[in-house]
Amino acid sequence: MRLYEHEAKRVLADQGVRIPHRYGLVSTPAAFDRLKVRCPVMVKAQVLIGGRGKAGGICRVGSGDEARSAVSRILSMRIGGCEVRSVLVEEALESSAACYLGVTMNPASFNTVVIAGTSGGVDIEEAARTRPESILRVELPENPETLPGESARRLASFLAGSVPGATALEPPLAEVASEIYAAYRKHDGTVLEVNPLLITSRGPVAADAKMVIDDNALYRQGELLVRLRIAGKRHEDAESTDRERRASAAGFPPRAGPGRSTSLWCRAGPGTGSSPWTRSQE
Repeated sequence: MRLYEHEAKRVLADQGVRIPHRYGLVSTPAAFDRLKVRCPVMVKAQVLIGGRGKAGGICRVGSGDEARSAVSRILSMRIGGCEVRSVLVEEALESSAACYLGVTMNPASFNTVVIAGTSGGVDIEEAARTRPESILRVELPENPETLPGESARRLASFLAGSVPGATALEPPLAEVASEIYAAYRKHDGTVLEVNPLLITSRGPVAADAKMVIDDNALYRQGELLVRLRIAGKRHEDAESTDRERRASAAGFPPRAGPGRSTSLWCRAGPGTGSSPWTRSQE
């Protein structure tokens, strides 16, 4: 089950990862008017599908009027066929660089894999294809509960040595790598990625996040679901309908309908078995 960005960020914040200040989650322009924001801000569509940025569902604005206009515009959008029902409004950060940190599972070996990338805010798969030297992949055969210190330091050293302005941030980068890994393990993740992880004057900050929880482990995540106010299982790209929730409560298994996918997620998108995350990097 995939989480919305604002939910994934809350999971990370609970684990100690810095996130931007959140002004609010709104579903109408009138709700935005009640927020007390300090511009510039980011206005971000909340949908369970990728491609928000390319579709115009994420923008940085410099005034309250621009922000309200952006909220109204984005709430009228459909992204990848999905209606935008809510918008996250949060502080816009100044940064010296952006990088990537993610955790997933290698479906061939069932080992946990931690990936670091020196280019944040870009398609990690495209970066792996075109600039493989910008990606570090650390596979953990024994799937430890916590990220080994040596692995955390290796990931941090890779980022600190490659990202402008990050040289002095090796210890904080190692810490945030460990925190992301801990959140992934604690909440039965199949994917947890921070992209971009911004290098700011106050340290690394998770500017965007994606998380997918193993559907088969949701019974262990009752406390988290309550905290995030998640009523039940979701489709890969949308909430379940009222009818589907009633059927699930009655014990009927979910089935695919028109426009619904039944493929499994093995990263932040439908699993195809061809993710560069699971390919060996020389």
